[in-house]
Amino acid sequence: MIFNGKDVASGHIPGLVDLSYNWMLTFMPDWLSSFINHGMLRGLGAVLTFTPVIMLLFLILSFLEDSGYLARVAFLMDSIMKKMGLEGRGIIPLMLGFGCNVPAVMATRTLKDENERKLSIALNPLIPCGARIQVFAFLSGIFFPSNPALVLWSLLILSMVVVFVLGYIYSKTIFRGKSEPFVLELPPYRMPTMKGISIHMWEKSEGFLRKAGTIIVGAAAIIWALAALPWGVEYGSPDSYIGMFAQWIAPIGTAFGLTPEAMISLFFGFFAKEVVIDSLYVLYGNKGAILAAMTPLQAYSFMLFMLFYTPCVATLTTIYNETKSKKFTLFVILEGLVLAAMFSFTFYTLANLLGVGV
Repeated sequence: MIFNGKDVASGHIPGLVDLSYNWMLTFMPDWLSSFINHGMLRGLGAVLTFTPVIMLLFLILSFLEDSGYLARVAFLMDSIMKKMGLEGRGIIPLMLGFGCNVPAVMATRTLKDENERKLSIALNPLIPCGARIQVFAFLSGIFFPSNPALVLWSLLILSMVVVFVLGYIYSKTIFRGKSEPFVLELPPYRMPTMKGISIHMWEKSEGFLRKAGTIIVGAAAIIWALAALPWGVEYGSPDSYIGMFAQWIAPIGTAFGLTPEAMISLFFGFFAKEVVIDSLYVLYGNKGAILAAMTPLQAYSFMLFMLFYTPCVATLTTIYNETKSKKFTLFVILEGLVLAAMFSFTFYTLANLLGVGV
C-alpha cells in the first residue's frame, strides 16, 4: 500500500505540474512559468514521492528502539560482528545507516577502540541510506513493475555482503586491532506505545524531509537554470549548459551502461542523494520518458553504481569532523568509487555478453 501510494503520487504530479505550467502561461512569461513548475514544483513533487517510504523506515527503527530490542540486537550480533573486527555495538551504527549515514557515523562514538571506530566509519557509507533506498524504490517501480521488492532486496543484501567481506578484510589489514570484551547492560523489554513511536517517527521524518526538501528544491532550481540557459536554446537540448556537460561526460558512463542524464543525476547526487530523482524528472520530464531512455539492464547498472559510489557532502563532512583526517576522508571517497565502478562494470559487461536483458 505504501509503494502504491508513492506510485500514485509520482504518476499524478507530472500531470499537475503541466496543468499548472499551462495555466501560469496565461499571465506570466514562459521562462518564469517553467522555472516555477518544471524547476521548483517538480522538486517538491519529488519529495512527496518518497515521503511514505522514509516514514515507514523511521517507523520501524523507532519501534525497535523503543521496545528495547535494539540493544539485544547488539548482544546477539556480537559473535558475527567480531568476525568483522567490531564488537556487538558496531551493528547499531550500521543499522542507523539505513536511515541516514550522517547520524550513523556520529553513532560510532559509542565504540571505544579507535581502530574499530574507523572501521565502522569506513563501512557505513556502503550501507544504503534512506535517500538511496527511495531512489531504488522509484526506479524499481518503473523498470521492474512485476517484482520491485525483489530488485530492492537484491541491492540491500549485496550491500550487507560487501560490508561483511570488506569488514573482515579491513580488520585483518589496515584496521587491525586488539579485541576487547563486550559488556552491555540490557534494558527491559517494553511494549512501545503508538503515540511514542509516532512522535519519534515524525521527529526523524520531519528533520530528514526538511533537509531533503530544502536541498532538492535548491538543486532543482540550479538544474533548471543549467537546462534552460543560455537564453534562446531549447530546454535541456545539447546546446544548453547541462547538455554540453552531458556530452562531455557521456563517454565515461558508456562502460557502465549509464546515459548522459544518469551521469548528470549521479553528479548532483554527490551533493545529496535525494536530488537524483528530481534530476531525472527535470532532465526527462516524466516516468515514461525515463523508461524510454534506459533499458532495465541499464537501470540496474545505474542502481548498482549508486549503491556504492561517493557518499553525499554532508556524510563526508561528518566523517572529516569525526576523524580529523583528510587522508581517511579521501580513502572513503575512493573506496566508494572503486566499488561502484567494479560492480556496475562487471554486471553490465557480463549481462551483455550473456545476452541478459538485451
